[in-house]
Amino acid sequence: MKNQYDFDQVKKEIIGFLKTRAKGLTVFLVRNIYSRFSIYFSDIKEDDFEIIKKEILNEKHATKWLDNIEAIESKDFIYNDLIKDSIQIEGYKHIFFTERHSSKTNWFQYKKKEIKTPIISFYSFKGGLGRTTAMILSAVCLAREGKKIVLIDFDLEAPGLASIFGSENEEYLTFKGVLDFLISVNANKQKDLDDINLVDYYFRINDQKLIGTFGGELIIIPATSTDRPNSSSYIDKLSKINIKIVNESNYYVDHLFKKIEEELKPDYIFLDTRTGINDIGGMAFYRYSRMIFLFFYGNQQNMFGLETVVPKLQSNQIDFYLVNSPVPEEPTDEKEERDYYIERSYDIFSDLYYPENKIPEMNDTEAQHYPIDIPFTRIALNLNQLIKLKSLIEGGKQNPYQQIADIISVEDEELEDQQDINIDKKQVLNAFQQVIPKSLASSEEEYQTE
Repeated sequence: MKNQYDFDQVKKEIIGFLKTRAKGLTVFLVRNIYSRFSIYFSDIKEDDFEIIKKEILNEKHATKWLDNIEAIESKDFIYNDLIKDSIQIEGYKHIFFTERHSSKTNWFQYKKKEIKTPIISFYSFKGGLGRTTAMILSAVCLAREGKKIVLIDFDLEAPGLASIFGSENEEYLTFKGVLDFLISVNANKQKDLDDINLVDYYFRINDQKLIGTFGGELIIIPATSTDRPNSSSYIDKLSKINIKIVNESNYYVDHLFKKIEEELKPDYIFLDTRTGINDIGGMAFYRYSRMIFLFFYGNQQNMFGLETVVPKLQSNQIDFYLVNSPVPEEPTDEKEERDYYIERSYDIFSDLYYPENKIPEMNDTEAQHYPIDIPFTRIALNLNQLIKLKSLIEGGKQNPYQQIADIISVEDEELEDQQDINIDKKQVLNAFQQVIPKSLASSEEEYQTE
């Protein structure tokens, strides 16, 4: 073992030791919140355990990285806890690893909350990439098709969704929002929620010049009221909210989505998430999102973010799409930025995402690593009028916001078709069960297991 503690190297060395000394044994390696390790051997004979424990403790630097070595039984509670949270070390089916976390825990929650309405998240690793603008304009494209979309500002540390509409109607800045709703839920101790009137927390955008004439609309739920008299208490409000998922069966953010579904009945819910790695992003991704649009720019900082986020999404089979924003105006800069983005995303996806036998060409525009391009436009720098929103959708060449809207529509239709197929299968099965004689029960069981 090396003298110097290294976060990744120590783990690698311990696993290497276990591979050679613990062959055939079921072993759990756990790194705790202090980055120290415990080793648990399952169903091991006492004499064998004492021998291997002595071998480990004889390692020169064992005491510097190791807290505990223990023998456990597969019937024990600790075994069930470990097997539930552990990942198998590749190539070694009996060695498992568990990482304990003290923060950012929402990024390690894998239990989806069943929400009937499709929830679409818009995320960026860095700020200033036009994420909120793209979310609004994609929603406008869907509203022009007659859809009702709820847009929620979950960028609680830096709210901005309402301000895009507030310059034309200052009343929009006075509406309460996500933060106020969650405080009310907490203050009510999640009881008497019928007393919380959702109408106090949103405003509607249905101007036909922007939305069209097919009956669609945008419903905006801001982060909080941002008019001057209320802004002074914002930090105090924010300090009362902990967005971490502690109790999955009674998570207070769930009440917001329940209210939205019951009272507003939207076709889609769009979430504007916080930049970077934070608990709001983890919550949006792993608890609610059916689909995620990831906004990055072709530079080293953003590609580090892409490399950080993609493995988490891929391992949990979350649908996501890359967006390159904003693509520079000047042709030379545009080529340099786009080339860098595509080369890096291709490398990342080839290493972490694509199966070895299904790696596409780097310039395959249909491949997962190839982004939707949103060109830079000066109008978006000060997006404070509905007419500006309208011009971004209707002006110029190919409309990237319509591309995003089309992806959402197609994915939603495919999911509905799949659900219809599943329903049809159940109906067919029920019909068979009604007509098949009991003497053919074995055949009936075969249908049930299909």
